Amino acid sequence: MDVRDIWLIAAIVYLGLCLLNEVAYPMYISKKKAVKPAYGGFWSGTIHMLWYVIAWFALAQTFHLFWDIYYYSYGLGGGAFILPFALIYLGAYFGRRRYRIARGLNIWDRDYGMPPIYRATLGKLGNLFRGSEQMQSAGIIYGVSVFAWVAWGLYLLAAFGFLASLFDAGPLYVGDMAVLLTLATVLGAIGVFWYYRHYTVFLPDQILISRVFGSAKILYYQQLEFFRVIPTDPDAIHPDMHDPSKWRIEVKIPGKSAPFSTSLSDPGVRYLIRQIAFRIEQERWADMNSPADREQLLQYHNDGRIICTTKGHSPQVNSRRRQHTGHPSSRHIRISSLCRAGAKMGSLLS
Repeated sequence: MDVRDIWLIAAIVYLGLCLLNEVAYPMYISKKKAVKPAYGGFWSGTIHMLWYVIAWFALAQTFHLFWDIYYYSYGLGGGAFILPFALIYLGAYFGRRRYRIARGLNIWDRDYGMPPIYRATLGKLGNLFRGSEQMQSAGIIYGVSVFAWVAWGLYLLAAFGFLASLFDAGPLYVGDMAVLLTLATVLGAIGVFWYYRHYTVFLPDQILISRVFGSAKILYYQQLEFFRVIPTDPDAIHPDMHDPSKWRIEVKIPGKSAPFSTSLSDPGVRYLIRQIAFRIEQERWADMNSPADREQLLQYHNDGRIICTTKGHSPQVNSRRRQHTGHPSSRHIRISSLCRAGAKMGSLLS
């Protein structure tokens, strides 16, 4: 048994475990039973299996050309041997993600749709990259990273080129494509690291702001500079206040140049919505050391979003420049500015 055989056995075991999980927790659910009907049905429940099929063909052909890839890539073809594992992972990732979405579960909680042993093994290993269980339960909101998407795009191009070269259809020989794929794999791994190090987490009593290196920065809701609730469509005259998907929430976090903005229906902002609903109705931030305030926050679990859309905004007269804000000081600033302008005009007329 040589390195090639060990590599093949490891890949087959990994694929077998993923397929076994597909049997134990099948993705398929009927459209009538699915919380999100778009993710129900046979096609939606099996589309992710295409990744497994592609992984199998890539695994078989890479095994057949294993030594050609190794020698003609001058020992720099490691990305080619990682690719089948990456394809299997993508099949498992999209399958489990769609499993949770179809059933209305927390998409960040990877314990749903996985065997209990996962939490004690791969789950703990994954937490090194995805954060603590508390963060995953609250919902990690990742920022938009242009560098990460460019890196992943280059990796996909290199991967497709290598897969084509396995069947003598690629632009270069399989050894040369393996070298390019290895370079793209390194770049893609850096992109993954960069993506997972740019996040915001709204916990019940505090906010976590990521740092590229080091632990996350901790802020409290009282430190937010302002917040506002605005329609997703700025030209909407009468947006449905009972549909959170029609609204966005913006908050200004200290130290950030641009406001944080996301959909009001995003499950990752449910604790933020509770705090803002409390701020709107009580005209102060909740004191997390007060049992009464903590109990009051729990009452905003169901009606927090409707409070934000009905009470957390004040439309201006001009509909095309409409701004909805939940921060009373912004209105005070506008009023004081008008008063100063009026006083200045009065002095000129006198």
